[in-house]
Amino acid sequence: MDIMPALVQIQNQILDGKLPLEYAYRGLHAPWMQISIIRLLRYLQEPGLDIYMLIQKTLQNVKLQIENAIGAAMVCECITTLVYHKVGDEMLASALLCVVDLMASPNSNLRYAGLSLLEIVLQQYKLPLSTAQQDVVLTSFCHPDEAMKRRTLSLLCTVAEAHNAETVCTQVVDYVCDQCSHNPHLQHDLISRAVALTDKFPNSQTHWHIAALIRVLPLARDKQAKAIQRRIQLMLLAGNGSLEQRTIARSKVLNILGKYSESKTVSTAVLEVYVWSLSQFCGAEDDQLVLEKLISLGYKVLHNQEPNTIMSYGVQNLLISIIQSAGHIAEKYDTAIDSLEEFLQETLKSHLADAYLRCTCMELLAALPHITVIHKVLQQPIQTETKLDFTLSFLDKYVCESLADNALPYQPKLLHIANPVLEITSLPSNSTTVPLAAAIMSSPCPSPLSSGTGSIVDFPRSESFGSEDSRSWSLRSPQKEDFRAKLLWSQEGRAKNVDSFVYVEHKEEVTPVPSDSKIQYLASLLFNRQEREAAGEEALQRDPLDELLSKDFQKLSASKPGKR
Repeated sequence: MDIMPALVQIQNQILDGKLPLEYAYRGLHAPWMQISIIRLLRYLQEPGLDIYMLIQKTLQNVKLQIENAIGAAMVCECITTLVYHKVGDEMLASALLCVVDLMASPNSNLRYAGLSLLEIVLQQYKLPLSTAQQDVVLTSFCHPDEAMKRRTLSLLCTVAEAHNAETVCTQVVDYVCDQCSHNPHLQHDLISRAVALTDKFPNSQTHWHIAALIRVLPLARDKQAKAIQRRIQLMLLAGNGSLEQRTIARSKVLNILGKYSESKTVSTAVLEVYVWSLSQFCGAEDDQLVLEKLISLGYKVLHNQEPNTIMSYGVQNLLISIIQSAGHIAEKYDTAIDSLEEFLQETLKSHLADAYLRCTCMELLAALPHITVIHKVLQQPIQTETKLDFTLSFLDKYVCESLADNALPYQPKLLHIANPVLEITSLPSNSTTVPLAAAIMSSPCPSPLSSGTGSIVDFPRSESFGSEDSRSWSLRSPQKEDFRAKLLWSQEGRAKNVDSFVYVEHKEEVTPVPSDSKIQYLASLLFNRQEREAAGEEALQRDPLDELLSKDFQKLSASKPGKR
């Protein structure tokens, strides 16, 4: 607080042009010094009105140089600082005029910066996009630059709502399948965003969230794959909707996983969920058939392992799941077949079995002679007269002593595995203008901005800006009526009469990009356009689980990067 008055005075001197001409760069006075000062202003606990007016004055000064990279960098720092301090609607509206100019720029780098700034703003202020802004988002989504498309996907995840969450999630998963095979970090982040959308906007009628999780499961790795498995299991056991809807979803998921398991490149994570689903949702009339399926799958896993090799973590978990599921079916339906004991004996003799796998086999072998007794005990009704101590109060003393000895509180394994994916992080970016502290703001603050239903274009504009900015807020100014590049370079030179957003030529390959009709269809699904009602009726008629069942699972599995 002691040095802030001096920083404000220095910034005012810079804005008034009192520094020597040697400090000028691209029409701006000491721009790097201004960026440092604006960044330091974020450390203020409760900035006063003079600080906000200083930032507004800085924005007004840099507005004429926004087409330069250094001017755009200063705009990014100013708006990030305002959002970080959660300013009011009037001052933010004046600042967002610069965001509009960046998004409408013909320069891809500046448009990328505009999309990044818009995402930071919308993380704090839940505002609907105007029609012109939606056009920019859709055009950027179909841009040939992959960095622009990734930034647009990140923005769409931020503004996703119940009516378009499925479409956004589908686009994210498609991008992961097609473009992220050699970028595991980006793949992890995008899968996390897709999973977060399924958590936030589940639908018990279409079950699109279950279909999306099944699609991303073979692409996820390690703890992320475990978390997705747990989510699918929880949704099938106790998801939203009626019992009839859950039963239909379970049947469809079993068919999907069964077809998926026939693929030669199926991941062990998918097989684990398939094995678990068979043991949980098979009927009494199918118990012996399911046991034979599990044993056949177990033999296949054992025989596919090369000798003198160490069994992978995924294969070990799969074998343990098969044995535990077989034991569950045997105890539940009093079913035991000779081939089950033979499979357990062969697993014990295998060089692949470690200590935990051997213990699992020996436990089930010891229980097989007593399966009938165990089944009868499980079938006995619970006596209502017995008072069950669900709070486990007899352990209170032990818990208190353990906590006093700095022991960690108990957390169920299910929640411990699932929690890390709930966090949404920003996509990796090379931009140095957006600080990490502003990019990971968690809860939106109460503000007049979040209470209104109007678009960003309805914000009041600050009178401190000149009359040239009194125009209505639009992404297309008279000087920038069409910000898309009309010409496309190829090996033969600059092409003529080619729409660069229909086909992109790269390394002698022609990659199709969504045409205008595809963009219009996405607009009807993502945003509130005229085709929204027709698209909504079509969405009610389609079933994402049925569509997933009709897909080519060989191709879906082959898109997974590398071996798990």
